[in-house]
Amino acid sequence: METDMTPKIKTRTTLQEVSRSVEGLNSLSKKILKNMDAQIRAVIQSDSEQVEQLSEEHIDLMTRFNNFEKSLKVELESILQTNDRAVPPYRLEHLKLVEPDEEETIDRWKNRLSQMVEALQKKQNHLTSLLKFALSENSRFMKSIYSLRNEKELNYARNGDTTGVSNGVAVNQEV
Repeated sequence: METDMTPKIKTRTTLQEVSRSVEGLNSLSKKILKNMDAQIRAVIQSDSEQVEQLSEEHIDLMTRFNNFEKSLKVELESILQTNDRAVPPYRLEHLKLVEPDEEETIDRWKNRLSQMVEALQKKQNHLTSLLKFALSENSRFMKSIYSLRNEKELNYARNGDTTGVSNGVAVNQEV
């Protein structure tokens, strides 16, 4: 009877580790979402220093997030490798094969992770589109500034045509 209980105890311990990883991912995703909200505000306010600081913080949070994600994958592998019905790539739903009593908990984890990923993707898309918009507007603004400058500093050749030679740039060129 002892040998029958040992795998169950090991699985329970590993399920607790899976639970910690899921909670860690959930907690970090909330921090990442707050960071992205702050990045969006910084982009809107054109605060480049704040954007840079928040980007560095975002990289740190994503590194930690990826570590939790790897940990979750390792824990799933350690549980599911011994099960003949679960085949790689291992998924949370495969845990139901090993622990049918925990089906509700596993479904809750799966739903929480799915919602978290969806929220992160949505926020990332919003931030990316905002940055693309800011880049295009900045580019358009810079073009308009330089086109105004060029109109005021036109140079003319002897025949009345405009030349590509700017003031002070006629070195080694025929004027």
